[in-house]
Amino acid sequence: MQRLLPRVLETNDIETRFQAVYDVRPWVPVLRGYEAYARFPAAPEVPTGLWFRTAEHMGLGRELSLAAGRTALTTLRRIPRTAVLFVNTFPEAMADLVEAIEPDSPGRVVFDVPAYSFNGCDVAGQVDSVRHAGVGVSFDGEPLDDDTFAHIVACKDHLDFVKIDAIDGTGSVEDVTRLADWCHRNGVFLVAKRVESTNHLERLRQAGVDWAQGHALSHDVPI
Repeated sequence: MQRLLPRVLETNDIETRFQAVYDVRPWVPVLRGYEAYARFPAAPEVPTGLWFRTAEHMGLGRELSLAAGRTALTTLRRIPRTAVLFVNTFPEAMADLVEAIEPDSPGRVVFDVPAYSFNGCDVAGQVDSVRHAGVGVSFDGEPLDDDTFAHIVACKDHLDFVKIDAIDGTGSVEDVTRLADWCHRNGVFLVAKRVESTNHLERLRQAGVDWAQGHALSHDVPI
């Protein structure tokens, strides 16, 4: 990985795949957006998260985040104009990625920021800057628990979306309902990730989730 990463950055050998994000409040889900995922042909068997963890370890986290984010943003013209594009990134790369968004695409990009990057909202200034530029910010959380909920509440003034892994072995309906109630009171959209079955989807819908993504709705695809 350490040997391959500099070459990947030099050649921009990064592919983007997409998973559809649906509004699941109606009985028939409605397409609302796509999450862009980076894939690395140099070693396709290596999980994407490991590439980024390796980059951070090497001091190249910002560079890889920028390269993957810019590649994802080039696809905006290929998706419906009514859909938003969720782009995974780190706070230190957000300002430069805003510059890469085409000026005719206001309100169409949301930065998925890992939960751990907020670190007690130390990055609030960076987050608010991109929000003022018309880019949404998503708190991309780990499995839902009390610590995650407290972290979300602490950052509430800086968020447009909250993404969680929910219910199937990583929480309860009651946990999701509590978070959904809080999100709705505070004007934040709640998005459930990794929804793998219709039963899972129905339980999330009843708990109050707004949007969802996962194999129960759509597999990853190129666009």
